[in-house]
Amino acid sequence: MTSYTKKVFLPCHVLGIVGLPIAVENSAYFLYTIFFFVLTAQAGFEIGYHRMLTHKSFETSKLWEIILIFLGTLSGVGQPLFFASMHRQHHRYADTVKDPHSPTNGIIRSSLYSTYLGNVEQVNIFQIRDLVKNKTVLWFDRNYYKIFWLVTLAFAFVDIRYALFGPIYGCVLSIHSFAVMNVLLVHTKNGVRKGYRNHDTNENSTNRPFLAYLLGWYSWGGFLHNNHHAEPGSYRMDHTKNEFDLGRHFIDLIREPKKP
Repeated sequence: MTSYTKKVFLPCHVLGIVGLPIAVENSAYFLYTIFFFVLTAQAGFEIGYHRMLTHKSFETSKLWEIILIFLGTLSGVGQPLFFASMHRQHHRYADTVKDPHSPTNGIIRSSLYSTYLGNVEQVNIFQIRDLVKNKTVLWFDRNYYKIFWLVTLAFAFVDIRYALFGPIYGCVLSIHSFAVMNVLLVHTKNGVRKGYRNHDTNENSTNRPFLAYLLGWYSWGGFLHNNHHAEPGSYRMDHTKNEFDLGRHFIDLIREPKKP
């Protein structure tokens, strides 16, 4: 069992279950959970952890870098260096036995489940040697658990519902939505193709443009997975005029020209 499992995954699920009576009586607050999810899991995790840190697809100001990493921390999906290391390995060995979260392994052994609930916790420093030099990333990585729980406690001090419907349920929603989407919606499995492919990549990713439009608020470009695997270093996942990537439009607002 990893430190993440013991310090975030299990506590958030237990607290979420214990807090169900409060949740039932205050069901309207689930709109706040959705807002918290979009802010932390999409702006923070997808744009900050994924596109900015892991793939270095765009550069922004130091202030926006801090904001995005902070929001990614509150999404509850783990430390930034661990995710970057794991996800870079995923792209390097996509859908092979060396892929740490291949969707071809099924829901339980795929995505965040296979690593956070298993015994894979080591960080490959060689794969993230560029990020290790970033003092901001290092600080957030070393203080990840403190930040997550101190912010949660601060919310609870103001109103227990802010903590429950924010970091607690937000974390649970982030973990399960990423895993389920990765396995069930954007990959070919057992010969069954879901969606289409713009690029002939050496793994099984697909695009689902209808879902990208319908659930654009929920997944900022994640349904255009084949495009992403074809060009992981690009900050935009919409490759044709019929595709929609909300994350790209957000990045257009905050990105700066890349340094030569």
